[in-house]
Amino acid sequence: MQKQMFRIAALALLLLAAFSAFAVSPAFAATRQAAAPASAHTAQVGTIVCYYKVTATAGLRARQSPSTSATIEYTMNYNTIVAAYKDSIFVGPTITWRQLYDGNWADGEWLQKTSAQCLS
Repeated sequence: MQKQMFRIAALALLLLAAFSAFAVSPAFAATRQAAAPASAHTAQVGTIVCYYKVTATAGLRARQSPSTSATIEYTMNYNTIVAAYKDSIFVGPTITWRQLYDGNWADGEWLQKTSAQCLS
């Protein structure tokens, strides 16, 4: 029984390590902020999380709120895989923003959905 529990624990650690290796962006590492974005813009927090690839060759800025004047929290490199809400977007006058899993926002034009299954 003890040997079986050890194997289960080892498998769980192996899976955790594999997932951690996949989490290559700060959006995965940061703690998810449950609070609404700090701005005059309002958007409902999403419920379906999908994985997206950054397609902006110069990198993509993650901002505190869906606005180009909002504070830049970090920049995601080209081809970085990031978790974001499929159902949490904010349509601005020129940009459609997508909310990242950590609560920040990014220009949705530069996020391409991957083939990985979304989570709800």
